[in-house]
Amino acid sequence: MLDFDFITSSLKYVISAIPMTLLLTFVPLALGLFIGIFLCLIRIKKVKVASFLVSVFYSFFRSCPLIVIIYLFYYGMPKIINMVFYAGVKKVSVADINNVTASRVAMTLYSAAFLGEIMRGAILSVGKDQYEGAYSLGLSKAMTFRYIVLPQAFRIALPNICSFCLGLLKGSSVVFGIGVVDMMAAAKIRAETGYRYIEAYLLAGMIYLILVFVIDGVFKQVSKHFARGYSS
Repeated sequence: MLDFDFITSSLKYVISAIPMTLLLTFVPLALGLFIGIFLCLIRIKKVKVASFLVSVFYSFFRSCPLIVIIYLFYYGMPKIINMVFYAGVKKVSVADINNVTASRVAMTLYSAAFLGEIMRGAILSVGKDQYEGAYSLGLSKAMTFRYIVLPQAFRIALPNICSFCLGLLKGSSVVFGIGVVDMMAAAKIRAETGYRYIEAYLLAGMIYLILVFVIDGVFKQVSKHFARGYSS
């Protein structure tokens, strides 16, 4: 039988970790979207060398599991810092690296790789007539992209951005592997305290379910708002 007293007593502790989970979802999502737009423009314009480097970046971050990327950043960052700034002398160790910052950087770059491709497809789907109409009104290329192309591309990309956001929310649970206390880590701590693993993980699962429902609802409202601007 489930221990509902344990679930009730653990609820407050697990809920207290929600802000960290949301921080590790929406900060990388926002920064990743900004970086991703910049990267996708490099690929669309086919900038020499830079376009190739972006392709390599995409291949690496889209191929590796998120947990591998987080581990590489967290455990590899001290070695990189020592090599670059201290000629290989061990001055910085893993203990000096902020695990939350390492998680956010890794997840931001991971997000940029996926969101860059999402936005590239959306931008390329905007019709040529939109560009021609904007140019005929005297808009520059920069203004056309900012005021005409980007809003339409964002509207087209929203469903895929939403799907990625929900995946990132659930994927953020791997950060407990480097000591970040998110919802999954909080549930694990409570489970080990009372030896009630089913109850603790069931509680975490229910909270994830609620968050997914709320975030999905917000994205749907945003999509409806954008759709009204383009309805006939």
